[in-house]
Amino acid sequence: MLSKVGRNLGVQLLALAVSFLDRFVVVALLLYHWGAALYSDWVVLLSAAGLLQLGELGLNIYYGNVWQRAAALGDHHGFARMLRVALGFAAMQALLLCGAALVFLAVADLPSTLLSADEARLIFLLFAAFSILAVVRGSLSQLYRGHGRYARGMMVTLLGTLALLLATALVALAGGGPIPLATAYLLCHTVWDLKRCFPDLRFVPAWPRACEWRDAWRNTRWLALEQCAPVIWLQVPVLLLGTAGVGGAALVGFVLLRTLVGFARQLSTMFSIALGVELAGRIHAASETVTQPIEEAGRLLSVAAGILGAAVWVFSEPLLAVWTSDHAAYDPYVVAWLVLGSWAAAPAAPVAKLLAFTNRAKPNAAAWTAQLVAGLGLAGLLVQPFGAAGVAAGLAIGEVLGMGIVLPLLTKQALALPARYWRKCGIALGASALWCLIVGAAVIHLGIADVSQMVIAMLIWSLFGALPAFMITLPRRVWRGLRLQKVLDQRQEA
Repeated sequence: MLSKVGRNLGVQLLALAVSFLDRFVVVALLLYHWGAALYSDWVVLLSAAGLLQLGELGLNIYYGNVWQRAAALGDHHGFARMLRVALGFAAMQALLLCGAALVFLAVADLPSTLLSADEARLIFLLFAAFSILAVVRGSLSQLYRGHGRYARGMMVTLLGTLALLLATALVALAGGGPIPLATAYLLCHTVWDLKRCFPDLRFVPAWPRACEWRDAWRNTRWLALEQCAPVIWLQVPVLLLGTAGVGGAALVGFVLLRTLVGFARQLSTMFSIALGVELAGRIHAASETVTQPIEEAGRLLSVAAGILGAAVWVFSEPLLAVWTSDHAAYDPYVVAWLVLGSWAAAPAAPVAKLLAFTNRAKPNAAAWTAQLVAGLGLAGLLVQPFGAAGVAAGLAIGEVLGMGIVLPLLTKQALALPARYWRKCGIALGASALWCLIVGAAVIHLGIADVSQMVIAMLIWSLFGALPAFMITLPRRVWRGLRLQKVLDQRQEA
């Protein structure tokens, strides 16, 4: 299992690296060629169309769970039948989402600071088509997980991301505007590998039977929140700021600071997915209890969240200035609140993913409901008096309530996870974050005047802050393994 977890995590880290390159290089190019005002219009339109991805309704996770269970039990007929049902659901989803996009376009006032109304509508339609295709492709890509080829599915997705990265860079360097770039988004979708990878499967839609409707409803009513809530959580704050009149450098600064924090927390999410996929297969096959791997993963991920959150807190101001050539406004309160929210959610990541991949997402749904109601409600109240900082504060409070309080309380019944899990994760996160912040404050005190000094400061911080914090919290069996390997090497040399 460890080799598969490592392979799954490796391909996700590769995807994270490409996404990092996409966000940093592409954002810098677009800000340089377009300016903050046009880029803020672009971001708001992308967020508005991105809400259509709520139409996934948790069905893609459900398909993956059913396919993975059928493969573990050797149920080839059930596997093939679910593929046809999934295609039938996908066709219905696409039609409904197309209708929703047209209705939204008819009633909404799209942002157009530098764009004409017709240009804004065209860009929204292109983004809407992109989001609808993402919903359909996301459902079918679960075939890879069902066949135990999760890493291959991620690699295919990565190819699409690379194509989009290249297309975006070419459009920006050629002086193209938002319309050519939105067209490039639409053209970079691909599903060509599915038929090649699974030649024995029939990609023919079928109308779901009554029992299949009932089973889908019984599971996806919880998985829908698991899947849709992150989309709402990501897009609505941007729309709140846009509708409240917060635009230009302030909006761009909020989006990019949230991007930095998002990269810091994506490591936890990716490792949790890589581990959860494999543990779910073991549970389907043999009903195994898997609390020990979850405990070890939670402690390590909490430490990683503490380290990376401290890095964002310390280095985000000079990094943002270099990244955007001062086109984005830096707000220390936004950074502080966003980092605190990421710390509150870190220990919950491996628990939530395992529950989702085994069709036990009811605690996740309750936690997300509390987080959305509290977080977005407070963000809506605080956006007018406090701007981006108020939105960030609302989001942080929502994460503390949902993932820091509600999910731990409900997980006791769903997963039988001991209370010491949350306590140990909290201690590990707090200690690592405190140490890294202390080292970071000392490094920043030396001064950062240019890019080379910032790189040197980050290397010093990594060596004396991040590395010791991470090494001390490694599981004991890892240290025992390292000591044993050292003894074996010494004997071979003798």
